[in-house]
Amino acid sequence: LSTEQAPAFGLSSSARVATAIVPQSLETASHAQSSRSFATRAYQHNSKHAFCNMSFETWVGLLRNGLCVISDTLPEGYQQFGYFENGMSTLNALIAPLQFAAALFNLRGALKFPKALSDVRAARALRDVAAASKNSLAEAAAARRVVDATVAACYAFLSLTLSPAFVVLAKNSCKRAVGWEVEWALGAMQVGLAVALD
Repeated sequence: LSTEQAPAFGLSSSARVATAIVPQSLETASHAQSSRSFATRAYQHNSKHAFCNMSFETWVGLLRNGLCVISDTLPEGYQQFGYFENGMSTLNALIAPLQFAAALFNLRGALKFPKALSDVRAARALRDVAAASKNSLAEAAAARRVVDATVAACYAFLSLTLSPAFVVLAKNSCKRAVGWEVEWALGAMQVGLAVALD
C-alpha cells in the first residue's frame, strides 16, 4: 500500500469498526433499559398484588389500629362523635367489635398450641435420632425441623395470650372492664410478644 492509501485505509477500518460497535452498543443500552423497565413493572405488579392479597384479618387490624390512633390523638375534650349513656364514645363503639374480631382470629391460633407443643417434642426426638445416626444431612434437616416447630409454638402461644386480651380490650372500649383486667390483659400481650419475638 502507498503512503497515500494508508490513511484512507486506516480511516476506512476505523469507520467499519465504529459502524459495527455503535449498533451493538445501542442494542445493549436498549436491552438494559428494557430490563430496567421490566423490573420496574414487575415490582409495581408485585406490590399491587401483595396489597390486593392482604387477608381479611390484616384489613381488620389496619382499620382497628387506625381508629385507635384517631381516638388517642384527638384533642382532649373532643367529643369523639358523641357518647352513649354509659360513657362509651362513638369511636369506641366502632373499635370494640374490631377488637372482638381480633380475639376470634387469634382463637384459631390459640387452639393449635397443644399440637404445636407436641410437634416440638416430636422434632426434638427426631433430632436425637438424627444425631445418633452421625449423618450430617439428617442432623441438619432435624435441626431445621426443631427450629420451625419451636417458632410455630411461640406464635401459637402469642395467639393464646392475645385472644383473651382482646376480649378484655373490647370490654374496656364498651366501658365494661375494670382496671386490673386491663392491666393483666396488657401484661399478657407483652409476655406473648416477648416469647414470639425472642
